[in-house]
Amino acid sequence: MRRVPAIAAVAPFWILAVIFAASQLSVSEEKSSILSPSPMNTFFAGTSSFYSAISSQAKVILAGPSEAARLALEGERVAYLLIGPDKPLSQEEVEVLVEAYKTGRLALLVADETGNANNLLEALDAPHIDGRLPGIGSGGGWELMVQVACEGLSGSFYTGLADKVEGGTPICWAHTGDPIASIQGGILVVGDSSLFSNYLYNGFDSLPSTMPAAHYLASKILENTTIVVYDVKHYETVEGRLGLAAAPRLLAALASTANGMASSIEGLRGVALLAVASIPWAVILSPPTTPPGGVKDEVGEAVKRLKEAVEEGA
Repeated sequence: MRRVPAIAAVAPFWILAVIFAASQLSVSEEKSSILSPSPMNTFFAGTSSFYSAISSQAKVILAGPSEAARLALEGERVAYLLIGPDKPLSQEEVEVLVEAYKTGRLALLVADETGNANNLLEALDAPHIDGRLPGIGSGGGWELMVQVACEGLSGSFYTGLADKVEGGTPICWAHTGDPIASIQGGILVVGDSSLFSNYLYNGFDSLPSTMPAAHYLASKILENTTIVVYDVKHYETVEGRLGLAAAPRLLAALASTANGMASSIEGLRGVALLAVASIPWAVILSPPTTPPGGVKDEVGEAVKRLKEAVEEGA
């Protein structure tokens, strides 16, 4: 009798279908995939809300490593933000950032759950991304979510799929006790980019907003800088191949927001994506509208009923 595998077997098809659909959509003149956490992406996976907020507090330019290094070498005090890169930096880009960092005028905030930033972090002898953290539950979508608490920040918050960070001085920890953010000199490494993404930053559904955490972490790097360079050179575009790096972000986003996000999506393209994605994932991954141990587990009951139906039809 086919039980859970009957449901699980559907997942790969929907992963491919949703990723393909999303890879055909773009935002702004940058033509970034709507799965990329680009500051120009106003959809759920983008970081446009965070970008807008810090732009009101500091001078921010959208560029890449070369511009950040040039400004630092010319005497500016620069904060370089690399949030959820879809692809690694080139060797040349790594080298110019290392040289700029040696001047003492370049600080870096690197948020990554894919390991794409590790070549830069290793060259800087900085903390690095070191393996996926388990979620806080085994069902209801919570296997994809991580609970985080930070030193100097009251309360806790939830992020999507996240990695532990090895090295440096930890300032944030996951529910497992593993560091998820660590600082060393002028480099802050966060093992998750989703806390900067619109769907968590703006507090969708019953999840608390990650806005306080995002700004708390950014303040560690933005302090005493004269200009911020927000990297936009390492996101996949519609013309490029999406790659597997976006899949974890997509799964976490859909798991946590499929129930309540339709009204927050801008434009028909976002609604079309949500329509394709929310049907299978709302059942298979079960969006966590109620934390584990909560008084009501409607999603868990829905999954239970689906499993029973599958068993009866097997």
